[in-house]
Amino acid sequence: MWRLVAATNRNLEKMVADREFRSDLFYRLNVFRFRIPSLRERKKIFPYSLVYFVQKFAKQMQKQMNRYLLQ
Repeated sequence: MWRLVAATNRNLEKMVADREFRSDLFYRLNVFRFRIPSLRERKKIFPYSLVYFVQKFAKQMQKQMNRYLLQ
């Protein structure tokens, strides 16, 4: 069984209506749709995400993380 994940920043519904995107392809891609807000819309969580990934990669590289990043 094949699974496909597709992402775009364009309004495909409008593009289908304007005949700029194939309606049959949109139908197949639109089986399960969810919207993830852009980072611009999630400014409050960005510092927490940054600390999480810095800690994760520091651990993988066996490096100590500087304390000032956690403040």
